Formats: sequence, C-alpha cells, structure tokens
Amino acid sequence: MNDLGFGRGFDRRGGRGTPFLVPPLFCQRGVTLAELLVVIAVLGVLATIGFTLMTSSQNDAAAKGAARRIACDIAFAQADAVARRAPRTVRFLLDEEAYRVNSEGETIEHPLSKLPYRVDLAQLYAGTGINLREASFGGADSLTFDEDGLCSAGGRVYINVDENIWSVSVADQTGHITVTEGS
Repeated sequence: MNDLGFGRGFDRRGGRGTPFLVPPLFCQRGVTLAELLVVIAVLGVLATIGFTLMTSSQNDAAAKGAARRIACDIAFAQADAVARRAPRTVRFLLDEEAYRVNSEGETIEHPLSKLPYRVDLAQLYAGTGINLREASFGGADSLTFDEDGLCSAGGRVYINVDENIWSVSVADQTGHITVTEGS
C-alpha cells in the first residue's frame, strides 16, 4: 500500500500486474441533508396515497361483503320458509345496523351456530363505519316469505360505507335477489 491510501489492484486477466487506483472507503461521497429530506418527503407522499387507496378498497369490500351477506340471509329465509312450510320474516333494525330472521315474531335459531339468527353488521364490520341506510319492502322495514317462498312485497335495502353504496333488491312475488353497486 502506498502512502496515499491506494492499494495495488489486479488486472483484467486475474493476475497481479499493473497497478491501478482503488479509492478507499472513506473517500466515497455521502448524501446531503437536502437529498435525504427529499427522499423522506417522497416516501411520505407515496405512503399517504397507498394508505388512502387501501382504506378505500377495504371500505368497498366491507359494503360489498355486507350486501352479499344480506342477500344470502334473505335467500336462506326464503328456502327455510319452503322447507319448513312456515312463513319467515327478515326484519331490518336500521338504528342498530342489524337484522334478524323471524318466524311468527320470534327470532329463529341459526342452523350452524344454534344462536338466535341475528346479524349485527356494525360488529361484523367494526371500524368501517358501515351504515344500514334504508330498508323498504312495500313501505315496511321487513320482508316476509310465505310457505311457498313467495314474498309479501318486493323492495330494497341499502348499505353504505363512506361513498361506497350497495343495494340488495328483492323482486315482488318471486323473491329474486339482486345485489348491485350504487344507488
């Protein structure tokens, strides 16, 4: 090693040979404070954009999931009415962000959990701000299927989380269920 701190290198053929300059580690250029601040600012902006997009997609997924869950539970009530040859009612509790499946005024037992068939959307989708906005079936907040699976009156229920709105429509008489995005 010479007195400048540069060592003797190797030539391209891999053997010892012609000396060339190899800069020592302490001579490499660092970053300035301004460059570091610019990189941190750019990362902050990217993180904010990513968080916003992630939150928006989570809210949309929550609203969509809630709408599909309601549609499945309405279909269950219709099938259960036919299977048991007894009316079934899906009653929406807008103030509680919940609904339940009833038979002759009493909440029925869920076939899997064996608990009362009550679905609390605010609890299932906690932290999303889900809102069971409106339920209207012939002017009532409930939907009843007779023993043949025909509904008393068609209508809709609306679910929203922030700007994400989904609706579950039930056709008059047939009880055909449709889930759609938007109002």
